[in-house]
Amino acid sequence: MSNKVIFPGSFDPVTNGHLWMIEQLCSLFDEVIVAIGDNPEKRDRSMFNIQEKVSLLEKSVAHLPKVKISVYQDLYLVDYAKSLGISHIARGIRNERDFSEERDFRHCNAKLHSKIQTLFMIPPKELSEVSSSMIKQMLGYYGWELAIRDFVPEPVYKKLLHRFAFPAFQEAWRRFDMLPETEQNPESKLPFPIPNKMSISSAEKALENLIDRYLEPHRHYHTISHIFDCLFQLKKLPLSFEDRDKLVLALWFHDAIYDTHAADNEQKSADLLNQLMGESKLQKSAVKTVQDLVMATKTHVGNNELENYMLDIDLSILGRNPEVFQNYDEAIRKEYHWVQESVYQTERHKIMRAFYLRPQIFKTKHFSELYENQAKTNLSQFK
Repeated sequence: MSNKVIFPGSFDPVTNGHLWMIEQLCSLFDEVIVAIGDNPEKRDRSMFNIQEKVSLLEKSVAHLPKVKISVYQDLYLVDYAKSLGISHIARGIRNERDFSEERDFRHCNAKLHSKIQTLFMIPPKELSEVSSSMIKQMLGYYGWELAIRDFVPEPVYKKLLHRFAFPAFQEAWRRFDMLPETEQNPESKLPFPIPNKMSISSAEKALENLIDRYLEPHRHYHTISHIFDCLFQLKKLPLSFEDRDKLVLALWFHDAIYDTHAADNEQKSADLLNQLMGESKLQKSAVKTVQDLVMATKTHVGNNELENYMLDIDLSILGRNPEVFQNYDEAIRKEYHWVQESVYQTERHKIMRAFYLRPQIFKTKHFSELYENQAKTNLSQFK
């Protein structure tokens, strides 16, 4: 048999533990077959379908030319390995339970094909508890997007962000992605506008664009976690569906363009919003409202209740517990690392002192009750 190894799994999703195994195997073998086991009876319980798993694996191992991705079904793994002329099966051992189970599988495989050897590999300590099931259990809770960042490859991370963010984003997008009345079929008896057929596709592309932007390496506070935190704050508000959807879109776009050397980030973010939403023929009045919400974050002055909610959500970080506030302050400094320390401290003090001197930092009752007192305490260092 040739010097090939097969590394099997469900890969639902791929983790950095899997990736570590694959990279180690590439240093030991001429060819590494990463085999996705497809069990039709378990498909409805999988997070990703087979096509998605293959795509995510291909993207995650793109830097490893020795790797090939395959899918097998209705075969014992050892029979599949023999059919490919493979000499070794690789398995990861994270703990005693893994060893006990894999030892039994190894003995069963040896009875079927004694010439195929099983190779056990132990991951480093920082990956010893990482598993696909652990990742799935962590999803959905407050701060999950930050908690899993170091446990999955970048393509998987982006896919998970998209998977969890898309339903609300799509709902907001589609609410305003309607053909104008002049384009409606005059014979139609429907009492509501017709959704644009390109709605789902355009929303997907827009969200992918935004996620890529919020993962830019120069960001430390204005990241995807900031957006998810803003959306979490939004969930608590007693708003109409239409107003909520306007805020969903505005929050996603408000820091889409972020360059600490520039003074027109909000305008460029609003322009990007207009570009992406305009291409989809969204209602012009809705686009204008969402743009106004984005632009309100430049002056931090709201002209109506919806803009006040937008600003209070964005500024809610000022009223968090001291540790969270300190982390926020340090993250902003990292984003302005290029500014001389004395200049930065002077300008930062001016901005924060202006917030402290406001008679009321938060304009809405909801956020004032939640965060006003703590915000005053956090900002008192700038008085």
